Amino acid sequence: MYWEFGHNLAPFADLAKWWANAVKGTNVKLYIGHAAYRLGNEGEFENINEVANQLRFANSFDEVSGNVFFTYKNFKGIEVSKDGMEQIRKTLNKEKL
Repeated sequence: MYWEFGHNLAPFADLAKWWANAVKGTNVKLYIGHAAYRLGNEGEFENINEVANQLRFANSFDEVSGNVFFTYKNFKGIEVSKDGMEQIRKTLNKEKL
């Protein structure tokens, strides 16, 4: 789900709710994909908290088993996404507690 909360056709929140409902009551393990590569790009991904906010929202559903990120190289210090990736790290570390 690589779209932002404010996407005009399929907002992130609508997609997350749909997927959570689609797997509810099944044995399916739902992992939500996040577009880390878009951090720092124009639109809502200019907001360094976009993906961190997505994590908090998606992980509020019991049906969500985890998260995946595209692409790993963003965790290795790409300057344009550096601040947003730091917010992701902080969010993930808080959720582990």
